[in-house]
Amino acid sequence: MTSIDKSVEALFSGALHNYSDWPNPDVPTQSGVYAVWHEEELVWVGSAGGSLKSRFEKHAKGQRRGSEFLKAVYARLMFRKLGLEKAMQMAGETQLLVDVITAKFVKGHLAYQYLPTPNEQTAEVIANAICKGKTRHPKPFLNSAD
Repeated sequence: MTSIDKSVEALFSGALHNYSDWPNPDVPTQSGVYAVWHEEELVWVGSAGGSLKSRFEKHAKGQRRGSEFLKAVYARLMFRKLGLEKAMQMAGETQLLVDVITAKFVKGHLAYQYLPTPNEQTAEVIANAICKGKTRHPKPFLNSAD
């Protein structure tokens, strides 16, 4: 088993935390890789170069600016969950309100796992392996790479 395989197993065997319970004092301020779940479905795998804590804080606040994850949650996951009509009603709202709605969805429906890494490059390698389907785990719904 390679070190990447061991890291992937450590990530997916880690505790699952609900965004509704944010803030989580156990999340470190170091870089790492993380997985986000909607019920039983893996929806996102990413790397946090600066701080896992600040990344989850941004997710919990729904701040879509600069966040591919939150943009994808709003554009694809919420539409699927809420239905086209309700999502289109929400899409017509102001930017600030859209961020509030996105935060409410994240806190009400999503959970995360994380694994601290020594640096950003290690986190990216692990995340890329999962997103490209190079592990025994399923690729994420929102950011799989082919």
